[in-house]
Amino acid sequence: MECDLEIGDIVYDIESKEFGILLERSNQHPNEDLGEIYVVWAWKIYWTNGTCHYYTEGGLFRIVDSERFLIFRSRS
Repeated sequence: MECDLEIGDIVYDIESKEFGILLERSNQHPNEDLGEIYVVWAWKIYWTNGTCHYYTEGGLFRIVDSERFLIFRSRS
């Protein structure tokens, strides 16, 4: 699944029954070793249980593809 996530999108975890909101997208591990730059994009999600967790963008896509998380768009 390649989707365009945006700040404000809502995530629903069907196992824990928690809702989360995408707060920010950031590069977590810039690495310039060997003259190359590796980018690992991560999303910070605030959950209704009061916790915040980071998910790599690729990992988040896989969780959505597996239908564990549902995404609700903040835009129309």
